[in-house]
Amino acid sequence: DVNLSIVYPGSISLSLPKNAKKSATLKNGYVMTYKGVKYKVQVKKKKTYLVVSGCSAKSKLTVEKTVKILGKKYKVTEIGNNAFAKKSKLKTLVVKANITKIGKQAFYNSKKLKSITLKSASIKSVGKNAFKNVPKSATVKVPSKKKADYSKKFKKAGFKGKVK
Repeated sequence: DVNLSIVYPGSISLSLPKNAKKSATLKNGYVMTYKGVKYKVQVKKKKTYLVVSGCSAKSKLTVEKTVKILGKKYKVTEIGNNAFAKKSKLKTLVVKANITKIGKQAFYNSKKLKSITLKSASIKSVGKNAFKNVPKSATVKVPSKKKADYSKKFKKAGFKGKVK
């Protein structure tokens, strides 16, 4: 059974049968928001993963390790280009594991950003100007074994704060 109810103005409710959810496939580019963070679906070489593409105007946010969509869990592997750029309210950000890439200007001009906690030990690349114009007083907490590697990458990307 498929139930569709429309309540005017603007409220739509859709119930799908369990077997439809199990066989559903996500389209490349689909965007969903979970706890204030926008996740965009990327499909490459038949692998589906999520990229952080933006966020709501909150002072504290958490990027999840995985996000469940239609009953399936997908890994969050990237912070996309401009994902947290120019966020005037963002002060604290926690990024859980699985992140392998931080995109160009990811945190650009986030002038109130004070603390970033990166729990991923597998960041391979940090895009150009990813941390440009982030306050000098900002700190990034990283896994201890990655401190030297990440410090170098973040400084190259414009970070002037402290890597702990």
